[in-house]
Amino acid sequence: MANKTIYGCVDVSTGVITFAGEACDGGDYTGCLEATGDGRIVVAISEASCNDTYYGCINSSTGAFQLIIPDDCCIEYGIDCDLCEPSLWANGKTPGYVKLTVSGITICSGPDVNGTFYLKQTNPSIEPCHFSIPCITISGTSVRYTWSLEHVNANYVTVWVVADNERYFYDDDLSCTTSFTNVGTDCGVPDGRYIGYGGTAVIDSTPQRASDYTDQDLC
Repeated sequence: MANKTIYGCVDVSTGVITFAGEACDGGDYTGCLEATGDGRIVVAISEASCNDTYYGCINSSTGAFQLIIPDDCCIEYGIDCDLCEPSLWANGKTPGYVKLTVSGITICSGPDVNGTFYLKQTNPSIEPCHFSIPCITISGTSVRYTWSLEHVNANYVTVWVVADNERYFYDDDLSCTTSFTNVGTDCGVPDGRYIGYGGTAVIDSTPQRASDYTDQDLC
C-alpha cells in the first residue's frame, strides 16, 4: 500500500476544511484544525479500506491544507481466492472487483459488446475465484460477462446473452493468464451458438472501486 496527498480549502466563516471530490463516492472529505491549537488538521474517513482519523497540516510553501492518506481507500478486497497466488494477487488481497476490457469482436447480431467493464465476486462465500456481471443492459439486450478461475487448469472468460446462452466470446486457458482470444472464428462457428467472433479479452486483476461496478447499466 502506498500513500497519496490530497489538498483542501478552509471556509473561514466556519473553520471547516473541505477536500472537494476526494471521497470514494465523489463527495467531499471535511475536517477542522485540532482543538489543541498546534495547527494539525483532523479528518475522519470511513471508506471500504480506510476507516480511521487522519492528521494533516498546512503546506508552508503553497499555503494549502494537505492530508496524506492511503491510496487504496476506495478499493474493496473480497473473500480470499487462493488460486494463482501470488502471480495475480497477494495472499489475503483478492480483489472484490476487477476490470475486463473486450475489444475487436465482430458482431453477427445484437448489440456491440466491446468495451471496458467491471466485474465483481458474484458469490464469494462459495466461489471466491469467480467474477462476473450477472446482467448488464446493452441496447436493450441483457448480457453477462464472466471471468472464472475454477482451478489453476480452468481459467476462462465468456460474454453471452442471458436469455438464450448465445455467445459473443469464449476462451479458456490452462494457466493463470489474464489475456484471452475468442475461439469463435465466424458467425455460428464453432458450435452454432456464436453471434460474435474474433477479438480479445484482457483482465486487469488489480483491485477496482465498487462504484465503477455499480455505475454500470445493470439489469
